[in-house]
Amino acid sequence: MNQVSRRTFARAGAALCAASVFCGNAAQAVFEGPGPIELGTGATHIQLIRVRRAVPYRRAILHLDNLMARVAHGVPYRIYLNRSHTLETIVFGSAPSHRAFDVTAVLPLGDRIVVSFLPQRAPAHDAAPRIGRLSLDLA
Repeated sequence: MNQVSRRTFARAGAALCAASVFCGNAAQAVFEGPGPIELGTGATHIQLIRVRRAVPYRRAILHLDNLMARVAHGVPYRIYLNRSHTLETIVFGSAPSHRAFDVTAVLPLGDRIVVSFLPQRAPAHDAAPRIGRLSLDLA
């Protein structure tokens, strides 16, 4: 295994993964959400579905791929894991972007993983913020 000092993005099957400690046995998505996901004007809760057998892991990375809005509206969305752990706040732009969060310390035990998005104020009706793909990789 080669140690990597900065975040490196690599293809791992169909999953885009971030490996910031080791890059040799690339991470694969173990949980995925339905995609694409269009966020409304209120809270949106997405339950991730297990797509691979879980393996022992050192890091758990939550990926939000192809984040974008039809109109950049500047409304911040707070992200929660299982409705209790605040991960971060994101803002959707009109250009696609990718965000990744290390959730190792707050990952719940078991198969029920829910990611919630809560707008901090009402977005414009024509903004249509969406997430192309939501996945949880274990490495």
